[in-house]
Amino acid sequence: MDSRVWGYRVVIVERDDHISILDRLIHDCTEGHGHFVLIDGPIGCGKTALLDTVAARAADTGLRLMNAGCSRLESGVPFGVLTQLFTDDPATSAELELAAAIPENGGSDLTDPVIAFLFRRLTSRLLDSAADTPVLIAVDDLSDADVPSLRFLQHLVRRVRTAPVLVVATDDRHASPRDPLLRAELRRQPHYVELRLSPLSASAARLALADRLAELGELPSDFHAMTGGNPALIQALADDLAGHGEPTEQGYGQAMLGCVHRGGPLLPPVARALAVLGPHAGTAEAAALLDAEPDAVTAALAAMTAAGLPAGDGFSHPVVRRALLGELSADEAADLHERAAVVLHARAATAPEIAEHLLAAGACGPPWATDVLSDAAAHALRSGDPGTAARCLELALAGETAQPRRTALLARLARIRQRIAPLSAVRHLDELVGMAEQGLLSRQDRFALVRDLLWHRRTEQARAILRGLRAMPADNPAEQVELRDFESWLDITYPGLTAERAMPMARRRRREPVTLFADPWLRAVGMLADALVKGQARDAVVHAEQVLADFRFDHDRPWAEEAVLLALQVLLQADRVAAAVRDCDRLAAEAARSGGATAVAVFAAVRAEIAVRQGDFGAARQQARAALDAVPAQGWGAYLSWPLSSLVLAATRMGRLTEAADALALAPPDGPPEHRHGLRLLHARGHYHLAANHPHAALADFLSCGELMREWGLDLAELLPWRLAAVEAWLRVGNQDQARRLLYEQLSRLATDAAHVRGMSLRLLAKTSPPTRRLKLLSEALELLEASGDRFEQARVLADLSQTYNALAKKRRARLLMRQALHVADLCQAAPLSRELLALSEDQSGKPRPAHPVGVVTGIDSLTESERRVASLAVMGYTNREIARRLYITASTVEQHLTRVFRKLDVKSRDELPTDLWDQVTRTG
Repeated sequence: MDSRVWGYRVVIVERDDHISILDRLIHDCTEGHGHFVLIDGPIGCGKTALLDTVAARAADTGLRLMNAGCSRLESGVPFGVLTQLFTDDPATSAELELAAAIPENGGSDLTDPVIAFLFRRLTSRLLDSAADTPVLIAVDDLSDADVPSLRFLQHLVRRVRTAPVLVVATDDRHASPRDPLLRAELRRQPHYVELRLSPLSASAARLALADRLAELGELPSDFHAMTGGNPALIQALADDLAGHGEPTEQGYGQAMLGCVHRGGPLLPPVARALAVLGPHAGTAEAAALLDAEPDAVTAALAAMTAAGLPAGDGFSHPVVRRALLGELSADEAADLHERAAVVLHARAATAPEIAEHLLAAGACGPPWATDVLSDAAAHALRSGDPGTAARCLELALAGETAQPRRTALLARLARIRQRIAPLSAVRHLDELVGMAEQGLLSRQDRFALVRDLLWHRRTEQARAILRGLRAMPADNPAEQVELRDFESWLDITYPGLTAERAMPMARRRRREPVTLFADPWLRAVGMLADALVKGQARDAVVHAEQVLADFRFDHDRPWAEEAVLLALQVLLQADRVAAAVRDCDRLAAEAARSGGATAVAVFAAVRAEIAVRQGDFGAARQQARAALDAVPAQGWGAYLSWPLSSLVLAATRMGRLTEAADALALAPPDGPPEHRHGLRLLHARGHYHLAANHPHAALADFLSCGELMREWGLDLAELLPWRLAAVEAWLRVGNQDQARRLLYEQLSRLATDAAHVRGMSLRLLAKTSPPTRRLKLLSEALELLEASGDRFEQARVLADLSQTYNALAKKRRARLLMRQALHVADLCQAAPLSRELLALSEDQSGKPRPAHPVGVVTGIDSLTESERRVASLAVMGYTNREIARRLYITASTVEQHLTRVFRKLDVKSRDELPTDLWDQVTRTG
């Protein structure tokens, strides 16, 4: 059973018994029997709606309505409620104005003859009028009525029992009564009726919204928890869900605010205390925050609970919290948060919880605040929130006066700023340099400062601090190892600054094992850098993989990211390209979640470098631009050449020479590079000049790379194959002797398992060799480049093989290889190479040939794995016998597989097999 009467967008449910009782009392009133009814209920539970329902039913029955609404703002106006009740009687209104002017007791003393006479006259007139037409007196929010009006109702209640007068008032027993005498008097009367309302149950709340459920859809699981059955909150939240799909400050937030303000003067501050304290909100904490009596806070909490207001965590909902705190001025809000921090600290809350309030207050006043903010910064870094960590340290720095602690805080802050927004770290560098000159910075902080100074091109300041580090006496073996590890990082990153650059590579001192050291990540940096500098990347693969597996973003470990970047470089140099891709993509995703802008940019730059190495120029271009988007060009400092080198080389290979030239225009002013990435940009610029048909300019760039690498002691064939690039330039200008000299020099410096660089070298060596020797060289080069994963170089080798077979009059094999070369070049998006190969294809066939063969490409999906392997090798030009040998099957089985492949793909010969099979070849043996 339910009775539904619409008030102002409120449905009355779970009120059947109340309405039945009121209907009976209305009937009694028409029969000459009066009652005084008090509808008692907490804020927002529908008392006014029920009162309006009673008024409407009484009017339908023929009763005359006299109503008044009370307000806390007008509770001090004498006879304010009575004036509303008798507003249609000018004579009575005039008498009430005169009575209100009596100064003694505001006209509330019933013993006063004038007041007593006035009350008797009003009562007499009311009863005389009711004798003709029964009367309903409706008074809303009785607890906010003025005292004189309450005294009149106290006077009236004893005289309506036998009169056709029904008095219905609303009240909240949880509110502080303005005059307890009325309630005491009412309870003595036999004709007094009290109806109590409470929040709706979950089923009743759903019933109240029955007409809107189709519009709202499935209600959120926490709907009842957020409303507590309070009709006002139910309606507001339903409106928000229907209009916006989520709670809003203008709807749900304001409804909560309205309930709080209607609950008495103490409810708003208590609600704000709950909102600010969140899960720590309790009676004692709220009382301490407000400097209020615990009993008063307990009463306020009881009123909220009775009303169904979601106290505690409920007031921490962002929408409610913004609504409650939005009423405060900035100074008031800051003061509230500062007091909350003090309360939480006294109750041993966690550092992040206390720091949240210190940050909101913008204050670091208490003596313990610096330690709390420092601990909170460390927690934020471990949680992947470097922005909050930086804010904590900035506030701690503002409140710290002791110089040693200021130094440590500033060093941490600068490191974090460098990793979330490099330009924001610049403002701290001069102060840190001054601290280093005064001997205030620790050794570890000086290492990090040198690195950051070099990033921002402050090379001379870095040199000065580096000289000081080298001159510092080492107090223990760990400090000696740290310095050598740092020097190793300089060897591979800034070779021009290393103290050992003049020492021959073979005479570098080997590291003795040391178990005691301050920073294990700096140790990893030193070991990986050593491996790269000595050309021993393959020996360091296991260590690199362990570093990558152990790494987690934590900006309090300044050398962790450097170790990871060197580990990725080790994998790339050791031809573990697939592993480098996997780990780099994983780390890039983690950086996007928690690493800060610099980490996002750096891993995008690494990914672009790897994509160039794979011959995936579209991806390289995209990743390089992502790196420049994450950190603007001016924020990269000296490291700008890192993403630019990949962008220039990718754009050049794709035939976007204007884009490559624009990227080169962003580079730092001309001058010898100081770091390894500068070499990569010089190398990329040489390839740009080569593509732009300026071979002599390209040759100058490539030879400059070689000169610098020799000067730095880094002339490693696998680190940057400058000789191979110079060979291409020498061949372009027609000097084969110089080209062959560099090629043999390159091959003599290569490790036997350096597949990628050796494959590239053999391709160029074949260009300078007689046709009878080219096939062997190119076949070996193709095998090596397949293993290393460089598709661009594969396409070039395939093209050269095609030309060689064509010269040997093996036209069919030449055409197959050219089709494969075109397909792979298209996969690389290497437009200039594709155009060149198309021209060569026309020369071979005498007529234009499409880049893709005729055939149903989509039919590849219908092939079994075995058929696909056989078809892929057939596309590559292998004979049936060669395929059988590679796949360890019989030639007859190969023939049977090919027959089924031809039928499924609707082709008649190998020439018509789709070149898409080339990209799916399974390498075996």
